[in-house]
Amino acid sequence: MALWGRKGSGGGRREIRRGKAPLDPFADFRLWAIIGDLLAGKDRLSDVALLVPAERDYVLGIVWKDDSPIPTATVRAWYEAAPSGIRASALGGALVRDAWLVRGRAHAEHTAAANFRGFHALLKEADEFMMWAAQQWPTEPSLWIPLLTSARGLQYPREVLDQRAGTLHRLEPWNFAAAHQYLQFVCAKWFGSHEEMYRVARIFLQAPPGSAVRAMIATAHIERAIAVDERVLPSSLSPAEADELSSELWLMVQSIGPTPTPDQIDALARLVLVLAPTDGPTAGATLRAIEIIDGRCFSFPSGMAEDQLGFFDSILRERGAQARKLGAA
Repeated sequence: MALWGRKGSGGGRREIRRGKAPLDPFADFRLWAIIGDLLAGKDRLSDVALLVPAERDYVLGIVWKDDSPIPTATVRAWYEAAPSGIRASALGGALVRDAWLVRGRAHAEHTAAANFRGFHALLKEADEFMMWAAQQWPTEPSLWIPLLTSARGLQYPREVLDQRAGTLHRLEPWNFAAAHQYLQFVCAKWFGSHEEMYRVARIFLQAPPGSAVRAMIATAHIERAIAVDERVLPSSLSPAEADELSSELWLMVQSIGPTPTPDQIDALARLVLVLAPTDGPTAGATLRAIEIIDGRCFSFPSGMAEDQLGFFDSILRERGAQARKLGAA
């Protein structure tokens, strides 16, 4: 059973760029040289293995983007010319992209049965290539993250997700992307309940201070709200919930170093979005968090409507105004 599995017993991230955020914080000549060589058919596996996790995820996920100029046929030909783990992962990513293009981004109730059949067929093929890639490169944690997503999309049994999550946790404890995928799996709109979602979110509070996964408790509040209406944030928190989130916000801003990771930025944004400042200490932590977030990128659960991205940005600005008002009082 995975560490995050239930007692006794199974998408993507959208990005907001604020202010002076660069087009891509990791796109430098060194990474693009590796990407270019990979797409030209050169196997630079050893170089990819030396990258830090954020850079490695970026390189391996380059063909996942819906607007990628790289045709799937090109990636498939590259794989078939000399099958390898990195090439299988790239082909799996391209097939996932194609699967979502077939399905579309509409809610399930507004998606035709034929679209779902095409989506599942492509996703099943992608899952097989990505699993083969993970088996060929068994110590690479980033290859297991898309396997959590595909397991959810294919509605595999809970035991499959637990096994994959457990493998990933052994390779890279407290991975933020994996935690988010698992939390979505156990939320009420998928295969779990609000109660199980909160139980799992609080397991992530066992992670070390400063670990982005600790903010999954804020994500759980967001998931609970959008299960009712995608255009709202949690409107009320119990005193215990507010205290829990306030403690986590303070811990996060105090634990983050001079160069926060993208996951830590994401975690701060979620905490600030959910927790409205109501006193001086919380206002101080909120202002510090917004100062860290400003000019950087953060993302939200894939269930958010496209027109909500600007809404969330406005909520962050509102939180900042509330905090400054409390600080001046």
